Amino acid sequence: MREAAARHERAEQTTRELLGDSTVPAICEGAFSFEDLRVRVDVLVRNGDAFDLVEVKSSTRAKPEHRSDAGVQLRVLEGAGLTINRVGILHLNTEYLWTGGEYDLDRLFALQDITAEAREAALVVDTNVRSFREALASPQMPDVRVGAHCTRPYECPFLAHCWRDVDYHHVCELPMLDAAQLVDLETAGVRDIAQIETTSIRLSPVQELARRCVVNAAPYVDAEALSAELDELEYPISTLTVAFARPALPLFEGTRPYAPIPVAWSMSSVGVDGAERAKTWTAPGDADRDLRAKFFATLSQALPASGTIVMYEPADQRSVVLAASEQGSRIAAWVEERGLALRRLVESSYYDAALAGSFTLDVVARVLAHERPLRAVIDVSSALNEWANADTTPARRAVLSDDLVRAVESRHTLVVGVLAGVFALAGSLDEFDQ
Repeated sequence: MREAAARHERAEQTTRELLGDSTVPAICEGAFSFEDLRVRVDVLVRNGDAFDLVEVKSSTRAKPEHRSDAGVQLRVLEGAGLTINRVGILHLNTEYLWTGGEYDLDRLFALQDITAEAREAALVVDTNVRSFREALASPQMPDVRVGAHCTRPYECPFLAHCWRDVDYHHVCELPMLDAAQLVDLETAGVRDIAQIETTSIRLSPVQELARRCVVNAAPYVDAEALSAELDELEYPISTLTVAFARPALPLFEGTRPYAPIPVAWSMSSVGVDGAERAKTWTAPGDADRDLRAKFFATLSQALPASGTIVMYEPADQRSVVLAASEQGSRIAAWVEERGLALRRLVESSYYDAALAGSFTLDVVARVLAHERPLRAVIDVSSALNEWANADTTPARRAVLSDDLVRAVESRHTLVVGVLAGVFALAGSLDEFDQ
């Protein structure tokens, strides 16, 4: 703690020296203090006798939490005696199409003026700080009810502690709960889904279904609808999983910030005879930097000429992933024509209170299997960034390729598990396993 304070004091001294030099147009990571608040400012741009405060974010827009952050910095800077003219959030511009060469920084980033919002946020900083100090000085733990604020905008480190005694289904577990509904529920003093009175709180059909599952303490399964859908499947039934990265900075020509880049695929097929075939592909260690051509070429060769192709993602996401380039358009059309969106099928015909309002793959797989599945720990976007770096050695690329294989195969295992679970719900698992 003392070392951190000493580093901040040294940074403040350097910042003061730069502030006093009028030839310095901007200061990055400037250090400031006011009372006992300390901040590091991303960019402070000289604007005559005043300054512009710029927060740099990897997001694609200014978020509410960014405005609060800027408000704290604005309060400290003005408290320290600086005059701040404007406050802005510098974020990535998803409309920027990189065509190679050096990035055009004026187009890669967009500056959003949040001066009014930051000044409004700065007004409550002193009140909030007093509240924080009182909480820290109190021998009693603050009495704060659990709710949506436990995970939004960030997950609280005390989440497990505060929720340890919650033995009911909190209203936050309602599927697709919007802010207005949450306010209505909180105003009515309702925290438990089972306590919701539908005469006073309006629920969507899927939310009403979730409420009934909680009240009845039993999952909902429309076995007839599931069977009807599954009867339409044609063998060989191929389960396809695509691992894709969304790098913040475009890595390949013709892409934009956060554009989905497919980096690996895993597929398994079950024939009418019960024979199973499995294949996996990812970026090899000695490949050219732009791996998309080989991705689509290998996937095109691997896909069976007939049968159903099962993917977990909804149709629009599958199209984005596969049709992100001209090379993938044909495959995308093929998948759409022969594909089954497993998530859509689950959402329309199944609900269990244990889902807690989520239909993400790992949650659905855990609930159907009555256990927590193993999840890949690799950050696919970070792996792709390192893989595409010109300085990355072939040996290191080979390691990254192995990591990507494990990531896509781990996810594929979950998809296959969900498909088997859906067959079991429909009462026809034996047919799928034959």
